Amino acid sequence: MNKTLYSSIGFLLLLTTLLAALIITNHKAYSDNFSYPKVHKISWNNNEVQQLNNDETIHISITGNNDFKQSFKNAIKQWNNLKIIKLKLVSSGSDTSIVLHGNESKQEDCNYKTNNQKKILGYTNNTSNDYKIHGTIFNVIVSSNVHLMNYISKWPIKQKTRIALHELGHALGFGDDVNPNDQLLIMYGASNKYNCNKTMISNSEIMTLKSHYYKYLRYIQKNPSII
Repeated sequence: MNKTLYSSIGFLLLLTTLLAALIITNHKAYSDNFSYPKVHKISWNNNEVQQLNNDETIHISITGNNDFKQSFKNAIKQWNNLKIIKLKLVSSGSDTSIVLHGNESKQEDCNYKTNNQKKILGYTNNTSNDYKIHGTIFNVIVSSNVHLMNYISKWPIKQKTRIALHELGHALGFGDDVNPNDQLLIMYGASNKYNCNKTMISNSEIMTLKSHYYKYLRYIQKNPSII
């Protein structure tokens, strides 16, 4: 009787250990799905690039709700730190290519909601024209309006910075990344618990930005009159 009891207890302990190991293994595998993927190009909108000024910078201004001001500045700094493009902060209306705007009211938020987008965090609208430069057609963005929603104005600054980085990425030409393996990337199309505090621009995003802007800058430098 005792031997049977001891055998049962031993079996239960072994089973518990195996289950615990399985849970840990599955958790690790699940977590690993959200590590940074192998470097690859990600979504870009129709060969779009921002229009450059004579000094080869992109003029950008900040308007609206002051609760977003620091997050916008953080986003500008991080894209500039890549040393691929140069965003130059200017006063509103000074030949501005990109306007970063923090919505100031619920009513302003409503202007940017659709039936399918009841809880969007931000919105970017680009206006562009096609230019043929040395045989390559570039869809040059002549103006971008970026809005962050008023209802997120009191969120932690790190989360607002992540959203500002994402929307500014759209203004530069990125599309929404929908690859489920890319959930930690700034340009992933949905904010979730895995990426809402991530503010590091990935190597995939850096490579993609270079592939579009380096070619554009080379052509601009060969023919400065098109700026």
